[in-house]
Amino acid sequence: MSVTPTQEALIVALDFEGVHSIERSAQEDTLLVLFNTAISNLVLFRNNFALSRDITGLFQSFQSSSTVLDPKANPSLFQSTLVIIIKDVVDSDKVEIAREFSLKFQRIVQDEQEANFISRLHAGRLNIIPWPVIESKDFYKLFPAVKRRLDQQVVTHRAAGEFLHMMKTLMAKLKANDWGAMSQTMASHRAQLISTLLPNALAFGCADIYPEREPLKNLDTDLPVDLPDTLHQLFIAAGGVEQSASRERTLTVLCAAWDRHESRQYVPEEEWIEGMTNHLETIVNLRIDHVREWLTVNLSRFQAGHASIEELRRTFENAIVDLKGNVQLCKLQCAGCQLLCVQSRLHHGPHHCQTDHLCVHECNFCMELSGEYKQCNMTAGHAGKHICVVNEHLCGKPCKFMGRHGCLDACTNVIDHLDEEHLCAAPVHACGKPCDLSGVKLIDGSMYSCPGSCRFASDVDHFRHECDARFCSVPCQLCKRLCSDQDHMHGLEPNAIHLCGQEHLCTAVCSAPGICEIETAPQSIEATFTGKNETFQYTKYTQGSLVHSCGQLYANVRRRSRETVEVHKAHRAGGD
Repeated sequence: MSVTPTQEALIVALDFEGVHSIERSAQEDTLLVLFNTAISNLVLFRNNFALSRDITGLFQSFQSSSTVLDPKANPSLFQSTLVIIIKDVVDSDKVEIAREFSLKFQRIVQDEQEANFISRLHAGRLNIIPWPVIESKDFYKLFPAVKRRLDQQVVTHRAAGEFLHMMKTLMAKLKANDWGAMSQTMASHRAQLISTLLPNALAFGCADIYPEREPLKNLDTDLPVDLPDTLHQLFIAAGGVEQSASRERTLTVLCAAWDRHESRQYVPEEEWIEGMTNHLETIVNLRIDHVREWLTVNLSRFQAGHASIEELRRTFENAIVDLKGNVQLCKLQCAGCQLLCVQSRLHHGPHHCQTDHLCVHECNFCMELSGEYKQCNMTAGHAGKHICVVNEHLCGKPCKFMGRHGCLDACTNVIDHLDEEHLCAAPVHACGKPCDLSGVKLIDGSMYSCPGSCRFASDVDHFRHECDARFCSVPCQLCKRLCSDQDHMHGLEPNAIHLCGQEHLCTAVCSAPGICEIETAPQSIEATFTGKNETFQYTKYTQGSLVHSCGQLYANVRRRSRETVEVHKAHRAGGD
């Protein structure tokens, strides 16, 4: 092999020993010819035809190889022109010899019909060049003509990495006697490789992080995908008992990276939460756009419809939903103060604002009366004025609703107020009883109960207890995401169907008659033969069959209990 870089292309020259070599069998000849014609743009066949003019016998390996791989099933292969070089031809014999060999090749085409190797392996492109003897002054004049013929060829390998991948794959298929479509094999290999890199790509925005950061690249050109991205790690579920804790740690780091993170309690809580939400969405969208472009550049040369490619795309789209879901903030009231919870919407345990729950402002009364700076001792996010010690400036007696959810404990009316009711500054004293969404039977037989408490005012009559949550918090029946229904009490409806609103693939086994795929690569099995006189081991080769999972999308999925889930009638692999 030799490689020559030029301004237009990288020219790779492969030198094969002549066919019918005494060092190779007929099968080896056939496979080498197949390999050569499959990946080349120009095949130069040089021989001394003065010794043998048996064209049919000489090109038997070409003809044999034409039946191994189907060019129609491998459109990226067999794009070469066959150039027959007749050695040591004197000027007076050029025309006659070219005519003689043209007639012989025409006879091969007539005898083999559509199965002839010139049409199948070279798309009918054939040149016959009588080459002068080396002593002739014209010996070197034909080299530019061959170069011009090469320049006329359509470039089938757009990048060196693409060519290398194809060459290695073809060599592996020939070694394994795998005669399946090359495009299918390469698409499967590319999808498998990207699938192994996808978790790192989504989590870190790079292909690898150890021992050093490896950027996302075009696998054919080795050029980085030039799109902006964040250096922050995003959470990708990998299973395990620490999944929830890892998600919350990652979200905490992302929140702390916001440049307005420290402005909390100095702006309205709703405004701060909205800004934090936009910050998180920006980070996730940068990562999604980067990875999507990486997928696009690495899958663009593969035809649409490959099952492995489509499966990879569905995996990516599902991962997008999870990425966005993992940075959705809870936004319900913190259990320790009046701020909102900034844990994940999927978090376990009590709501937490990720602060120390203390108000950061100074006492308004001390500032007005003496100009003294004293820290407000009320909980963060409280309503009303900031006050250091309530009973020093105001009534301070226990609130009549003390103990209720949201109560600030001490009365904030003026000292010796005429009103007999002692009330704190809290705008609402919530009922606080357990949410009525309880005892919901899940699809796996377990029971679900909402951990929230009633948000309605304790002095207002209400017929059922509902917490602050707005969406249904029951898991989807087809995956582990939460139900997308916007009614938190959706689970109390009879025969409620909980679905996340995303597409789901059927995982049942394909029920179509026959088999889904034949494993073209033979599988070796060690077996033992036991005869009357002796016992010995031998290797038995078989071809296996595969039955895939259904892979069809559930159609017309409904969420409400009064509607049904429409399922396809027959399970067919690949969604066909």
